[in-house]
Amino acid sequence: MSDDLYDIIIAGGLLLLLLVVNAVLVACEISLVRLRYTLGEDEETERLKQRWPTRYLIDNAGWAAQVVRFGIMVVTVGLGMAVFPLIDGLQRKIPFWEGQPGRTIIVLLLFSIAASFISFFGFLVPRGLAVRKPHSSLAAVSLIVAVMVIVLLPWFKALRHTARRAFSLMGITFEHDFNVLDFEVQIRALADDEEPLSPQTLSIVQNALRMRELETSDVVQPRQSVHFMDLELPAEENLAMARETGHTRFPLCHEDLDHCVGLIHIKDLFRWPGGPAAADLIRLKREILSFQEDLPLEQALAQLLARKSHMALVKDEFGGVSGIITLEIIIERIVGDIHDEFDLPEAARVTTDNDEDYKVDGLTPIHEVEEALDVEIDDTEAATFGGLVTESLGRLPEAGEEVTLEEPGLEVRIEAVDEKRILSATVKKVASEDDDD
Repeated sequence: MSDDLYDIIIAGGLLLLLLVVNAVLVACEISLVRLRYTLGEDEETERLKQRWPTRYLIDNAGWAAQVVRFGIMVVTVGLGMAVFPLIDGLQRKIPFWEGQPGRTIIVLLLFSIAASFISFFGFLVPRGLAVRKPHSSLAAVSLIVAVMVIVLLPWFKALRHTARRAFSLMGITFEHDFNVLDFEVQIRALADDEEPLSPQTLSIVQNALRMRELETSDVVQPRQSVHFMDLELPAEENLAMARETGHTRFPLCHEDLDHCVGLIHIKDLFRWPGGPAAADLIRLKREILSFQEDLPLEQALAQLLARKSHMALVKDEFGGVSGIITLEIIIERIVGDIHDEFDLPEAARVTTDNDEDYKVDGLTPIHEVEEALDVEIDDTEAATFGGLVTESLGRLPEAGEEVTLEEPGLEVRIEAVDEKRILSATVKKVASEDDDD
């Protein structure tokens, strides 16, 4: 046997071996996605968990997916290293078409054939099988992949630790918790190749998947901006507030949200005999749910739907009410802002005439202030700018009072307040000591 033929056999055998390994990894990756996000927990999945390899991969899907993705990258490099010697050996065995141009065409042709072969058998076929039959696909490859993950995971974690240390030396935070199952792979596995997702549908899918990472505290409407009906106020004042806000549901409270006793739906007021002004709010009230701030948003949504409720209180670790969450807020997190013909256009909450003095609404979210003023505001539990100032002072300021926020470098003059919150303020950026240095 000639050396050239021997090299071709070795390169071809290595190529086929790597192709099988790549197909196994791709099938495992897509199967995990389908089982975790599309099919959920069913009897067949429970049967899979009776075998330790599949149970290990399903229970450790996050780390397994990252090791699998790393393995696919390594195998892809290996496939390239195997293809080139194979092509070189084959083109030297071709007895015709002498000369450099001819051999260049032959090399390109062989490379195209090899790439198509790898793409078809290494990616398309295992992916298609995993999408259609995720249970059987995962069962078929689980032993090989589970052993591979167990062997490589310590080294893989050490590699990430090294990367984190290298980033820290450069003063950069290394975000190493990204799970490849959470975005790109899920969407690729759930989509139909022949009918690509539209931009709007893709956005909804991405937002729905990201919701798994959110808690109620991430979307809570802060208590400073919550309108409620107060049992201590005359009916006329409560009705005037309801007409002004245009909402249909209001918490029913004694003076503040910490003493909430139920929920009032506006339509119940107008059904009351004698008119809404004569309504007995205590008799009209409905039950209002309450969630802890750390409750996963998915669970909050499930409870609201199960109880056919549109609103719930959100409580902090001390039992106080930090705000409310509504079904509309959660849905908007997935599909985007929802407006109807009765919604008034929102005015800008941060405005300026000279790029020095800014007029800031007290209910402006912290991230909007950061973007508008180009500052960073860290180490705060406040959700709004008014809450930030109140947190800094430890009390509600008075109109005309001036406050300096050292860390973001802001001078704040309080323009208007009510009995519960800051309504508006004038803000000016000031140079910090670090900037002077």
